[in-house]
Amino acid sequence: MPSRLRVFLATVAGCLLSATPVQAIVEDGALNPGHPQTYVVQPGDTLWGIAGKFLREPWRWRELLEANPGIGSPKQLQVGDRIRILTTGGTAQARVDRHRGIPVVKLSPEVREIPLAGGIPAVPVSVVAPFLTRPYVADKTLLDRAPYVVNFVGEHITGGAGDEVYARGITDPSIGVYEIVRLGKPYEDPDTGELLGYEAAFIAEARMERPADISKLRINEMERETLAGDRLVPLEPFQLGDFLPEPAPQGAAGRILAVLRGVYEIGLYDVVVINRGSSDGLRPGSVYKVFQGGEKVHDPIAKEQWRLEWPFPYEDAPVVTWPDSNIRLPLEETGVLMVFRTFDRVSFALVMSAKGAIHVFDRIRPPQA
Repeated sequence: MPSRLRVFLATVAGCLLSATPVQAIVEDGALNPGHPQTYVVQPGDTLWGIAGKFLREPWRWRELLEANPGIGSPKQLQVGDRIRILTTGGTAQARVDRHRGIPVVKLSPEVREIPLAGGIPAVPVSVVAPFLTRPYVADKTLLDRAPYVVNFVGEHITGGAGDEVYARGITDPSIGVYEIVRLGKPYEDPDTGELLGYEAAFIAEARMERPADISKLRINEMERETLAGDRLVPLEPFQLGDFLPEPAPQGAAGRILAVLRGVYEIGLYDVVVINRGSSDGLRPGSVYKVFQGGEKVHDPIAKEQWRLEWPFPYEDAPVVTWPDSNIRLPLEETGVLMVFRTFDRVSFALVMSAKGAIHVFDRIRPPQA
């Protein structure tokens, strides 16, 4: 039975509220070999980043937290708090020396909770915020029933920032702001071919000026020109909830379907679409490892041996069995993803680490519990 380290790492999980250590147990080897002996929390730090300094697998905070049910909120570390690691006799203790008089910085896994105002984001807001409301994954049937742009005020054939548009199908006059979206590419499961949903690409944001059977709206901001037939959906600000990283449900292996923003090789902090969603048990904070390989290939040597050395077919000839010439290559880990927004059949995930290039259709698997 492997030995276990008794590690006082509540602070590594970002949860100590005082200088008194709280006991937690993790498997031997869970500590990062190069972990610092002391660390001072800096503006922009995150639980993911701090945990990664001390633990080999940052998403194992939940394991530590469950061993300490009375800790409290995991968002109470302050800028200036000093984390000290003390090691004696095969044990490690983490203590926090609280730096008084500094405002609390709310921390969360690498992507912090995106506030409407104030705060210090761990990842630039421009990386994550555009994907909290746009684009999103739509059901084609529902989008076909949504209000739509029918024409433009003035002699325009397309609409840009500052232009006014006419729309039909708006039934709730109390809604003041809409997103104009356009049905985009389908998301299909690469293994089964099943349709999982459609990208609803963000075109523009428009504010209601006159609700009516034919409503008038003004475009405030845009990414593309608005066309007649584009759909309108109410603007519903989305905010990352209070979550902790945890392994995705076992059995929910999948694939990367797409990378948002149109890049080919995927790297750190890129946003990807995966073919698993809330119906598969995913929620914000679900963590996956990314793998390449697994292709089935021919072994040229085994195939040649089979051709040259198979015994001549006499009745009393010995039976010779050579290695199968069809083999499957092993999987190689290339990165870690964390889900931050889920839909029914797909999810958006952020690349938290990358050992090499990650590609569309690469395989993803939950970390072993």
